[in-house]
Amino acid sequence: MGIEYQAAAVPISKSHITLFLFNADGDTDKEDGDITDKRLDIAIEAIEEGINEYKVWLSGKNESIKPLNITLEGVDHFNNSVIFAKPTFSEYAHFEKLWTFIRKHLVDRRFIPGGCEESKASSFRDLNPHVTLLKMSRLYKQFRKRKKGMKENPPRKFPKNVIYGMEGKHFGTQTIDRIELLSLTKEGVKGNFSYYFCEHEFS
Repeated sequence: MGIEYQAAAVPISKSHITLFLFNADGDTDKEDGDITDKRLDIAIEAIEEGINEYKVWLSGKNESIKPLNITLEGVDHFNNSVIFAKPTFSEYAHFEKLWTFIRKHLVDRRFIPGGCEESKASSFRDLNPHVTLLKMSRLYKQFRKRKKGMKENPPRKFPKNVIYGMEGKHFGTQTIDRIELLSLTKEGVKGNFSYYFCEHEFS
C-alpha cells in the first residue's frame, strides 16, 4: 500500500477485539457531589455477573481462572473499506462460555437484543471477531481536517486485491487477561499511548 494510506492505519495501541457494542449512556445523578451514571453502573454489574458465572463454570471443571490466548493469523476485509487481522481462540470452549455468560446478562438487562432474529450474534459461532488494521473512515477524518491542503478526495475504498499475499500472514499470539468497557465517544490514554476511554476494567 502506498504512503497515502498511512492515515488509515489504526495505532497498535488501540488494537482490540469487540465482543459487544451497546449504548450505556443514561441519566446522570449527583450523589455526594459526584456525578454517577446509573445505566453505566448497570452495564458494569451485568458484565461482572457474567464473569462470575464463568468462574463458577470453571470451578465445576476443577479449573482456576487464568489468561486466555488468541492467535492472529490471516488478513481479510469488510467490503474493501476495513482491513483486519483474523483471530483464532486457542481455548475456544473457554472463550465461548465467557462470551455466552456475559451476553446472557447483557440481554437480561436489555443492553443488547436477545432473540435470534433480532441479533446476528445470538451465539458465539455467529460472532465475527477481528482486529482492525486499517479503516477508510480514518482517512476521511484526516481529509476533513486538511481539506484545503489536499488536491483530490481520497478513495472511498482500498484497491481491490489489496490484501493479496497476506491472507495467511501470521502476526503472533496475544495473551488476554482482561476485558475492558470502552467508550467510543470519549478520548483516553494508556500510558503514553492514545487509547479509548476505559470506563471499567475486569481482570
